[in-house]
Amino acid sequence: MNFETGKRAVYALLTALVLTAALTFALPPLYAAATSVSARITAAFAAQGLFFGIAVLSNNFIGKLKLSGLGYTAKNLKPQLLWAAAIFLALTFLFVGIPLAFGLRDIFPARDSLAFAVPYCMAVGFAEETLFRGCILNALLRLKLHKIAAVAVSSLIFGAWHYIGSGNFAQVPVTTVIGAALAVPLVYGKKCGLVSVALAHGAYDALLAAAARIF
Repeated sequence: MNFETGKRAVYALLTALVLTAALTFALPPLYAAATSVSARITAAFAAQGLFFGIAVLSNNFIGKLKLSGLGYTAKNLKPQLLWAAAIFLALTFLFVGIPLAFGLRDIFPARDSLAFAVPYCMAVGFAEETLFRGCILNALLRLKLHKIAAVAVSSLIFGAWHYIGSGNFAQVPVTTVIGAALAVPLVYGKKCGLVSVALAHGAYDALLAAAARIF
């Protein structure tokens, strides 16, 4: 990588982080102002669309002008879907099955209308994966960071971002590990693409929302 590309990658990474933090602080009032399910869904998709836009614009600044530069591709779609199923099952086993087996019941988010929670979770899956794995992880790899280090740093950023959003420090280690569980197959898995981790992430969050109404 030449110096100019590296400099642009650093600028893009810093811009994505600053804009993400600012948007995260602005989200609670936005959601609180929406009273109906349709208004909340609209606000949620608008917010996640902004996260997606931040990732795309930051990526474009580095020089990759297509979604494929983030990791989205229609090639090998069947293997990508199989990866999505495998990652989803792994997340479910590790972060739902094992805690429930040990009697933990406080792992689920607050109950919410599934009419809102399910589409919201799928939107979050694609927006967060585009930003944290597609943009930030790729930017770190462009900076020639070792793959393991890039996975670790991007996962720590992902974990820290959840503290900004929730104010709950207990979420940081858990979401950091989840971030790593999503990043590792993307970096090392053959034919695993951003579609895989985005679908797995969204489906896992939707499962948590549904389980919150049961447990």
